[in-house]
Amino acid sequence: MDNQFLRTQMLLGGDAMNQLHRSHVAVFGLGGVGSYAVEALVRSGVGELTLIDDDTVSPTNLNRQLEALHSTVGQNKADALAARCRDINPDVRLHLICARYDAAHREDFFTARYDYILDAIDTVSSKLDLIQTAQARGIPILSAMGTGNKLDASQLCITDISKTRNCSLARVMRKELRERGVKHLRVIYSPELPAKPEALEAPPPQCTGQLNVGPRLRGTDDGGRRHPDARRMQKRERRRQPMILTGTIVNSAAIVAGSIAGLLLGKFIPERFSDAMEKGAALCVIYIGVDGMLAGENTLVAILSIAIGAILGELLQLDEHMHQLGDWVERKFGGKGSKTSLSEGFVTASLLFCVGAMAIMGALDSGLTGDHSTLYAKALLDGIISVVYASTLGIGVALSAIPIFLYQGAIALGASFLAPYLTEAVILEMKCVGSILILGLSLNMLGLTKIKVMNYVPAVFLPILLCRFL
Repeated sequence: MDNQFLRTQMLLGGDAMNQLHRSHVAVFGLGGVGSYAVEALVRSGVGELTLIDDDTVSPTNLNRQLEALHSTVGQNKADALAARCRDINPDVRLHLICARYDAAHREDFFTARYDYILDAIDTVSSKLDLIQTAQARGIPILSAMGTGNKLDASQLCITDISKTRNCSLARVMRKELRERGVKHLRVIYSPELPAKPEALEAPPPQCTGQLNVGPRLRGTDDGGRRHPDARRMQKRERRRQPMILTGTIVNSAAIVAGSIAGLLLGKFIPERFSDAMEKGAALCVIYIGVDGMLAGENTLVAILSIAIGAILGELLQLDEHMHQLGDWVERKFGGKGSKTSLSEGFVTASLLFCVGAMAIMGALDSGLTGDHSTLYAKALLDGIISVVYASTLGIGVALSAIPIFLYQGAIALGASFLAPYLTEAVILEMKCVGSILILGLSLNMLGLTKIKVMNYVPAVFLPILLCRFL
């Protein structure tokens, strides 16, 4: 091995360099992510590469893809990138496949033995098949998730797909892989919320704005954390952030306003209509509970959360304390306008408004980016629901604004700390477990059961811990 890799050998050692030289890596997809990965591999001393892509270089690739030059427009990406690789290391052994990977032609791409696979494909169906094939053959694979419309390279990270968030591609992939029995996959992704690009290229719905800032900073500047461009973007975002609790305050106010309207309207509704509305509300709660339960992806997490949560709730006697609080408030405010106890209205509304993904994601958005749009939309929905439920469940619905404010406010204020733990997988399981409790509430509302739902509330938060192990 010549002096070209001397500096790398000084860092990694001779044995590691020999292993790199003997390694064969396949890179599927040679776009913005794949092209930078290929060059990094060549410059690191990897001895053999298979480059796979069916596309040709276009002028729109010039802003971010390494093989894209005015002199290479119209060439196959694999050919253009191969020429660049040979110019960096004339001894690198290259195999080019100018074709699109799919399940029907899978074997054409596995005529050689790979030591590692990098998946930078855009198509979901092809990614899924490639991942399954690699795992079935025992080949390590790293899969790239969506980076389009994202600017902050400091947020790029490598993790398990179960811990991803704010990535629509990762969300789809996680669900599809779980259905195929694949629970873990090493991925590179960014939790940054995507920006909204201008619609300058047709067709707009399928196009994402992309910059080369991601791959450039990732490889050259300590993950981008100290890069001046990244710092400037972060400072600019902080200056644009309004008060991070604005969305939570609006949401809580909407619940109170809707509840007041419901209480006033309830006084003019005859008892037989009130009974019908109460039963109708219970049926709606059943629908909300069942719909939320279907969001869960890990049955074992839901079962263990309910079981452990019930034990914790019984030990803490949450239901008894809640009823004591409800009795005190009813005496204090004279809440006798409903057949439903104040505590039942309070618990029902609190769970309805807290367990959804909008509550968690909206609060995270408020805390991380100052974007309150999700919580504003949730405020509108909660306000409408409060009108209906307060007319039958009483003042307890209005009091649910207090835990909503504390819950969402805590997430917003602690967003930078909580974000790594509140992954999309965790949020879905929290929604599933909370929805099970909502279903129990609806059965109580119909008089079919007398479940002490409040004792199960700790179960809603247990997926944060359990998803790390299951």
